[in-house]
Amino acid sequence: MRVSFTTREFVSADEEGQQQMLAAASAALRSEPNGEIKELEAKLRLYEDKFDIPSDEIRSMVSNGALRETWEVCEWLMVLKLKERLERRRSS
Repeated sequence: MRVSFTTREFVSADEEGQQQMLAAASAALRSEPNGEIKELEAKLRLYEDKFDIPSDEIRSMVSNGALRETWEVCEWLMVLKLKERLERRRSS
């Protein structure tokens, strides 16, 4: 479940609208991350295909210098870390 609104949208909304936005954001925080995990897994597969490296090997390859830490590799690492956090959240 994704919820998105800008500060401007929130500030310009009436009190009822603000309450609805906050309720939606609160519900999103409590929802199961199943859809997000699937999206992250799809992004990880794109990186794995492009670099021909499994995601579970990327950290060690960066740390031992076998893979240069470019912006794209950093994005890959961030996606991987987010997926792992969501999986831990789901299992707890």
